[in-house]
Parts: sequence; structure tokens; C-alpha cells
Amino acid sequence: MASMTSNVASGFRLEGHARLQVGNNINVYSAGRDCLADLRSQCVDPSDVKNRIEFLKGGLLKASYEWVLPEFWSWHGNSLSRLFWIRGDAGKGKTMLVCGIIDDLKARGHGDLIAYFFCQASDSRLQSSTMVLKSLLFSLLARPRYGHLRKHLEVKHNSAGKQMFDDSNNTTFFGLRDVLENMMRDNEFLPTCLIVDGLDECENGLGEVLHLIRNTATTCDRIRWVVSSRNWPPIERQLGSLNFAITLNLEKNAENVSQAISHYLDHKVPQLDCIRDNTALQRETKSRLQEKANGTFLWVSLVLKQLETECFLESAVLPLIEDIPPGLWPIFERMMSKLKENRVYFEACRGVLSTATLTNRPLQLQELQFLADVNKTDNISKVVNLCGSFLTSVDGTVSLIHQSAKDYLLDPQRALAEAFPEGLAGVHHRTFVRPLEFMNSTLRRDIYGLRRQDCSVQEIQTPSPDPLSQGRYLYLHVLDRSSH
Repeated sequence: MASMTSNVASGFRLEGHARLQVGNNINVYSAGRDCLADLRSQCVDPSDVKNRIEFLKGGLLKASYEWVLPEFWSWHGNSLSRLFWIRGDAGKGKTMLVCGIIDDLKARGHGDLIAYFFCQASDSRLQSSTMVLKSLLFSLLARPRYGHLRKHLEVKHNSAGKQMFDDSNNTTFFGLRDVLENMMRDNEFLPTCLIVDGLDECENGLGEVLHLIRNTATTCDRIRWVVSSRNWPPIERQLGSLNFAITLNLEKNAENVSQAISHYLDHKVPQLDCIRDNTALQRETKSRLQEKANGTFLWVSLVLKQLETECFLESAVLPLIEDIPPGLWPIFERMMSKLKENRVYFEACRGVLSTATLTNRPLQLQELQFLADVNKTDNISKVVNLCGSFLTSVDGTVSLIHQSAKDYLLDPQRALAEAFPEGLAGVHHRTFVRPLEFMNSTLRRDIYGLRRQDCSVQEIQTPSPDPLSQGRYLYLHVLDRSSH
């Protein structure tokens, strides 16, 4: 007797990389969309990173970056020059110049023809060559203008699947590099500007990125690179010898940088509460800061923050400025000395500082409190504030103020012994063991009370409070350590 039910498929035509699944449910989908979704799941949105950077630095002030635009557009109009390299010492304002260039490109209608990435050594998601390349590729291929070039990604994705984007695979960068180079050789590839800020903060695979820049800038006339970095010999050896590169050395543009700082001070000094109504003192404050800045935006920003938190009387402003030494590391030393003066809080502060320095991404306040082993009765937000200008907190996420602060804290001749009394190995041990303790005391079967194993992610209602909120980073932290 014939079955009363049957599954029949007919009349389907497959083209290109489309795939068909036939069963009680039919699912037809595009391989192009599938591989893009896999790539997107492995990327960090660079526009989110850019917005966060600008917020942390107090906003992007056009008057402070517009001096670089004539130089940039002069380079942009020269088709023979394919590399624009902004270089300078720490805290000189390189990243904000890059942000300004991106905004100006968008304002002039070039937004669809650029892709950018901000390297940050303090965040493991932003410090590798593979993440640089994944984000650049996704930024381009997600746009309709580049949609026809997805075929170059699909070819590899069809054979390797999502694994081709896995950071733990040491061939991932080279596979993605081949995709980008094949796109560039495609006759339909549009003239494109790729922007990478903070090359010196690409801690994993910097040589690969530099080789890619050299190779593509030399062989492809439809690709342009805008990059920034500190004055590092390894980067200089790779990029400094390129005949077709334009180098913008901020130390050699000291007058322009100084004028940009002047505009920044014009904007920021009147916002200081203690001198808001005293224009004469505002002028004097600006003049003193300008004299001591030595062309370093970060120094000015740190002093302004200390004026905000330490000065409540007009009469205290100028003496405080005189007390603060010029230079980044001297001001870091002053900040560390201030921390040590308060013995009651210093232990908690250096636990927080050491943890924030060594963990591999910015931490939520709850995560930081647990990993740093700060007493549950202590207000972690207040402890972070007590750490002075070393740390910044935005929407409950804590990070170091700048890579130079991390360099200072880890320097054996400077702050290493003060910030890491248990030693680097001791901090690593603590940040490994604490998650294990948390997992042992918290994890249990069906922690969300779903009562079924076939529940889709979309169906899950996160309970409040979320029992996993404190441990999201911690679980990944342990798994990452265990895999090495």
C-alpha cells in the first residue's frame, strides 16, 4: 500500500553557487550571502571602533585635523603615488588625523570606495593581521558596488567553509590575502582606498600586513593605502624605501601640530568648570599648556583631565600646570605617585591596573572586579576612577587610556614593580584561576531554565539578572588559554 505522505521536488534550477536542501523543509539560499554572513560573524565593525575612539578622545574637532587635508588630497590626486603614511611619536594625534581623513573622504562622496581598520594592541580583536584583512574585505564586499567581486571569496569558502576565517588557523591570512589580490586583479575592481591606523599596534602578523601593503601598492594601480604608525624601525624599513610613498612626519610638521593643539585648547579650556567664567585665566591656562605640550595631544588631554578632577579653585589651576612635568612618561610617573600616596586604595588600584593591562580586551566593570579580585563590597567604578588617567570607562567598559600607558606600566625600569607586585606570571595566574573558580561555582545544567534542548538562539529569553553576564569574557578567556 502506497504511503499517504511523500516528499517531491521538481522544477528547481540551480545557478552559480546557489545550493538546495530538500526534505520536509526546503531551504534555498545564496552562497554569496552565506559566505558574507560567515565573514561578518568573524569581524569587528570598524565604524563602531572609530566612534568609540572619537568619544574617548572627546570628539573629532575639524580645526585640529583640517591642516592635513590639502596634503592628503594632493597625494590623492597623484595616481603614481599609492601610499600615504602618517608617522609620529606616541600621543601626537595620528589616529584623529586618520579619523578626519575618513570623514572628509565620505563628505566628498568617496565613502563607498574606502575601507578602514583601527589596530589596537589593548584588544585582541583589533591586533592581528587576519582581523585587519577580514574587516577590510567585509567592508568592501558588503557593498553593492563590490558585490560582483564576492565570487573570489566564494571560491575559497565553498571548499573551506567558515574555517577559512578562523584566527587559530595559521594559513587564514594568506587565504584572505589571495582573495584580496584576486579582487584587485579583476577588471571590474574599482579604484579603492584602504586605510589602516596604528600599524605599530598590530602585534600579531605585522610583517604580513607590511608585505601586503608593499606588494599591492607596487603591483596594483587601483589600490591606494593610507596608514599611520609610530616611528618604528621595522615599519620604516618596509615602507620608508618605497619611491611612490608620501610620508607625513609629524615631528617635521611641528608647527602644524602645535596649531592643531591650539585649536583643541580653544575648544576644551573654556569647558573647565573652575575657570568657566574667567576668560583671562582661560587665556593664561591655554598659553601655559601650549608651551609645555611639545606637540603631544595626549599630554594635553591628560593634563586637562587632571585639571577637571583636582582643581576646584581658580587659584589652583596655574600651580597645578606648573607642577605637571612635560612628556608622557613623566606625567605617567606623577599619576603613579599620586596613586601610591593613598595607601588605603592603592592595593585595589594596582590590582585593577594590572588586570586591565594584561587581559586581551576591554572589560566590563563586573568582569574587572572579579578578575582583579576587588572586594565585593567595594564600588568598582570608584576604584577605576581612583586609577586616575590610566583608565577610561565608557558605558561600563574599562580600557587603558592609550597604548603608551600600557608601555609605561609594563616597563621594567618604570612602573612594572609598582603595578605588578605579584609579577606578570602572578597576574596571568590570577586571571586564569579566578575564571575557573567562577565557572565551578556558577555553571550548571540548563542555567537559563529552558527545559528543552532544541531551543533556537532567537527563542532564548535572557533572565534578569543574567547569571552569565559576569562570566562571558571569563569563559572565553579560559578556553583561549587552554588552547595554547
